[in-house]
Amino acid sequence: MKKAVGMVVVSVVAYLAVYNVASHGDAKKEKEQPVKEEVVSKKEETIKEDALKDTKKIENEIKEQQQQVEADKIETAVAPPVQETKKITAIGDSIMVGVTPYLKKSFPDITIDAVIGRQMSQGLGSLEAFKTQGTLGNYILIGLGTNGDFKKEQLVSMIQSLGAECKVVLVNTKVPRPWESTVNQKLNEIATTSPNVTLIDWYSASADHKEYFVSDGIHLSKTGMEAYTSLVVNGINGIK
Repeated sequence: MKKAVGMVVVSVVAYLAVYNVASHGDAKKEKEQPVKEEVVSKKEETIKEDALKDTKKIENEIKEQQQQVEADKIETAVAPPVQETKKITAIGDSIMVGVTPYLKKSFPDITIDAVIGRQMSQGLGSLEAFKTQGTLGNYILIGLGTNGDFKKEQLVSMIQSLGAECKVVLVNTKVPRPWESTVNQKLNEIATTSPNVTLIDWYSASADHKEYFVSDGIHLSKTGMEAYTSLVVNGINGIK
């Protein structure tokens, strides 16, 4: 009888031991499950965050570049300010938005009207407004054509209305889009047939310089902004 009782006790103890091990294993799995779910959740959040960042990537890159090139932090790579007094009015698109701090460093009194996404016709409208107000400079810098083609006669008409005493500086474009060659051809034709117009060839100057551009191949990196500004400043300085 005692032997039978002993065997029962041993069996109960063994059962409890197995039960405890099994229960501990289940509890461990329950603890591990939330951890796995948490990891998956974090991965999903990361993917969503990355997607959100990409939607405005180019705008953010432009803003970051502008923050890096505040007037008091611009390096000496940019051409020094001109000695001769030149009143400059600049009209442009997002490229000019980016280089604004650089241009102001070289030309402290420059007036810049630049808007992201601007077409040539819109820019000429702003130029007409300056003219009407009597606030145009004796040098007009036009950096447009990034966002599409334009009517050549519109630009020619505007230049003629400014008068021969006004120096007009056109900057051609580097944009991997179908209208690039057409825009640049028109700008070149206008410059070669108008004695008071100078063409600054950004297209050629930026060829084979991927480091001048951010990921879209259009907007400028810090290095590109410095190169663009130096080209423009030297071009204006060279006008007699």
